[in-house]
Amino acid sequence: MAVGVWSPPEGVRIAGFRVADLTKRCVRVPAGSRVELPAAPVVAGMELWLEVALDPQGATDGSLELRISAHEIGDAGEGLDGERAAPQEHSLLRRRLEGRRDAGRWQHVSIELPDELDEDLVLEVEAGEGGGAALVGDIVLVPGEEAYSGEQRPNVLLITLDTLRADHLPIYGYEVDTAPFLTQLAEGMTVYERAYTPCTWTLPSHASLFTGLYPSQHRAITDRSELGGAPLPDSSVTLAEILAERGYLTLGIASGPMLKRHFAVDQGFSLYSDDTRRADAVTDLALDWVDRAGGRPFLLFANYFDPHLPLDPPGYPPDDLGLFESLQIDVKTFQWQHMREMGLDALPSEIATALLDRYDAEIRFMDTQVERLIQGLQARGLLETTLVCIVGDHGESYGESETWGHGGPFLVQQSQVPLLYRDHRRALTRTVV
Repeated sequence: MAVGVWSPPEGVRIAGFRVADLTKRCVRVPAGSRVELPAAPVVAGMELWLEVALDPQGATDGSLELRISAHEIGDAGEGLDGERAAPQEHSLLRRRLEGRRDAGRWQHVSIELPDELDEDLVLEVEAGEGGGAALVGDIVLVPGEEAYSGEQRPNVLLITLDTLRADHLPIYGYEVDTAPFLTQLAEGMTVYERAYTPCTWTLPSHASLFTGLYPSQHRAITDRSELGGAPLPDSSVTLAEILAERGYLTLGIASGPMLKRHFAVDQGFSLYSDDTRRADAVTDLALDWVDRAGGRPFLLFANYFDPHLPLDPPGYPPDDLGLFESLQIDVKTFQWQHMREMGLDALPSEIATALLDRYDAEIRFMDTQVERLIQGLQARGLLETTLVCIVGDHGESYGESETWGHGGPFLVQQSQVPLLYRDHRRALTRTVV
């Protein structure tokens, strides 16, 4: 039983709306209007998930009633006069959205569909008279938990650690204790000592991770000089698509700009969030979605972005002994292209060292949040039924071989990444490959 995602009808705009620091792809339904979403296949026992809010733009102190109903394509029969009767409408939700209360928050709604709805289903969303507009997004059809009773399917946790070079982790010989939790976790995992990314920047690296293809095959790559990127072709088959077809709830949390939806790396994900966020917010959302999954098997992709520039680790001093101020650099916004703008081929050694210290501090903060995610799964009794893969997408150069940043040559600092794997069905001892 596959998980399905509703698509917008032709002519209906679906866009990202940001409410309470979360952006969701929504249909906007102004007060007094009605939108019909196209048919999606349904089988008995499925649930409808969606998120609702009032659009903060134009919200008033008043309220409007949101009504959601459904009918099957084959629902209509002949009336007494021989004319084709209107399809039978099934009311699914009536909720009043209050301006002051609901304009600044998303509400998750889970609806058990009536058993008689077991064909292609048309969804109708109507906003009653009132002020503002309703936002309805993240519309997903999922099998009920009972559909998985008696089955033993492992969950899959895929964590990517953005911009993390392997040689800055103690498990790869680094002398600074940047990641005490990963060091501890590795004692029960397979550690790959010679893992290399197929491309030294985020988009093609993740596209390869999701598809198993080289960048020359999936083609989600282009000139990085303008921070562009070609989207992943629709013809590509992703891990999320494969697992969704097998009934998995597929959950994706991306934190960097090169994993936005318009690069099409969200293919196959039931829920996909691409807001730029810190590691603690990634873990917060991940655990919230895991709780929502209930007893359903899930793929959870969590992308932690913190070691990427700009480097602003929590609690770290704003400037290191005035070093950055001496070059008129705002360390909280510094990017490698600023060097070119300043006409610099290299940074002074003391500034490069200070940046590396901040890089290590970002790794340490990220490590605490990966720990919180893993321990959260363990506290929920899920870790022992979950395959865990933790991998870097690329590394970062800090002046080695006169290079800075990533996306360039396959130097070891940019290409060698950490890779750890844990299969709960095997002996949980450290294995080095």
